[in-house]
Amino acid sequence: MFYKLILQNAKRSRQENLIYFGTLITAVASFYMVLSLERQDVVLFLKDFESEAVGKLFSLMPILYLFALFLLFFLILFANNYQLERRSKEFGVYMLLGMRKNRLFLILVAESTMTSAVALVSGIGIGALLAELLSLTTSRLIGQGIIGHQLSFSIQATIYTTIGFLFIQTLALFLLSGKLFNRDLY
Repeated sequence: MFYKLILQNAKRSRQENLIYFGTLITAVASFYMVLSLERQDVVLFLKDFESEAVGKLFSLMPILYLFALFLLFFLILFANNYQLERRSKEFGVYMLLGMRKNRLFLILVAESTMTSAVALVSGIGIGALLAELLSLTTSRLIGQGIIGHQLSFSIQATIYTTIGFLFIQTLALFLLSGKLFNRDLY
């Protein structure tokens, strides 16, 4: 029953909050695209001509990554706050029926984990597809041609995207759960 409740709530949450879920997917896809630039054919091609400029660009990538994480944190914090506020009456009913706060917290963590996993898989897939399309388009524009293009999937970008996204989701959930559970029931 506990797991069925988690599955139903996670599914309902994704369906009711398509903007929130779409935002998560967009954030993951854009993170992946930025972090996978080093493996793109066009960037490898440009390294031959402008290795110093490309090197400077990639030396700034950690700063861009941290700045994007910072912005994404507040976006996710706002979206999670909205979602938890919307469901606060539901949580109050659970607690009135005898559910302990730690059990409710486990439900929230499990729902968030499921939604995050779906958003990560979808976002990385969409990000990889968009990165390839962007690479193909840019290759065509600079005259490299499609024949010289090779598909690239960056494992490193996937790992960094996953770590950053999960860290932000976890931090936002802990901050908002503490705020939610310190309230009195009305």
